[in-house]
Amino acid sequence: MRSEVTTRRTRPRNRRTIILDAAFDAFAHDGYHDTSMAMVAATVGISPGALYRHFDSKQQLLGQCLLAGLDDALARLETAYRRSPADDAVVVELVQVALDRRGLPRLWQLEFRHLHPTDRIAVLVRAARLTEFLRRTLRAQRPELRPADVELLSWATFSVAASPAYHRLELPAPVAARVLVATARAVMAIELPANGTRAAHVRAHWAASDRPGLDRTVRRERILAAAAHLFTDHGFPGVSIDDIGAAVGITGPAVYHYFDSKAQLLDEIVRRHDEWVHLLVSRALSHGRDPGEALRTLTRNFARFGVDEPDLLAITVSQTRYLPAAAERRYRQVRQDGIGRWARMLQTLRPELAPPVARMLIRAVTTVVIEAVRNPRLAGRPDLVEALVAVAERIQAVPLEPARPGK
Repeated sequence: MRSEVTTRRTRPRNRRTIILDAAFDAFAHDGYHDTSMAMVAATVGISPGALYRHFDSKQQLLGQCLLAGLDDALARLETAYRRSPADDAVVVELVQVALDRRGLPRLWQLEFRHLHPTDRIAVLVRAARLTEFLRRTLRAQRPELRPADVELLSWATFSVAASPAYHRLELPAPVAARVLVATARAVMAIELPANGTRAAHVRAHWAASDRPGLDRTVRRERILAAAAHLFTDHGFPGVSIDDIGAAVGITGPAVYHYFDSKAQLLDEIVRRHDEWVHLLVSRALSHGRDPGEALRTLTRNFARFGVDEPDLLAITVSQTRYLPAAAERRYRQVRQDGIGRWARMLQTLRPELAPPVARMLIRAVTTVVIEAVRNPRLAGRPDLVEALVAVAERIQAVPLEPARPGK
């Protein structure tokens, strides 16, 4: 009896919080499907049975992780807004929240589909409240903006702040915060082009024969397109071969006439994305008459590619973890090389930028595009390509104080 009393007294009073922190890190690093309750329990140093006394299921645990993280972010943003509603205190705090809890945006974006319906609603409500702080700040600073532009710029600002969630942080946190805050401020100050002002020029830039994406007139390509869409919406583990076949009007087994496995489909989709991005960079470098034109061409074509093929972009963010380890490492390196080449193009025009700073700016650009083309509140804009080009060009031109990373 005495030992039982001793054990009870030494149990941490904040064990639930400790569990949520451990589970948050596990879900953010390994994903929902590759995280087990036993793994979380072992990290905390308790038995799985003890964990189930706090949470009924892994699904409930995921929901509570997200809600706790979002509630903390909301409390911090509300404090900042109340302190200074008319300036960018919210932006500064948002960047700090994103750096303090880098896994939160990734967990929210990638694992939302696994939540219980009740938790999905609760997460959506909180997400709307998060961006509402940005919308209020924008409306206070720029009352002339149309509601649609407030919506786009608030989400673009949020994407800039959240961009480190999807990449390795190369800069010390204080330097990263300064870069991100300056970039977010620049985005909020953008003058967006009038609807359709340059749309005809952009549409003409791609010939019909070499437009990026998938050729949906060929069955193999239709299968790839259907698989990319299903993987994006439901996650790779949640999609069956039968689902893919049904989406293109054939039986599941008939898919095997074109692909050996579902894993091969995913590998082909990721490879296709990386080939197109490599082609976009190479074309910009070879066809640009000067570094400025090359950079503008790449920026515009990447935005066009994102609007045309949002599923191809989304796959590389959310589903590559399901590839074999060697393939995942290979594709990660390909993408890092692409970011590096783009950043070096930027440095040609802005030699004052340290390489990690240039890469951070380019990663912010790609995150803004990827998130915008997947956002149903933005995808219907007829001028989305032009708006994204304006945002991306402003990010790449943001004035920054010279930084010396690591010093």
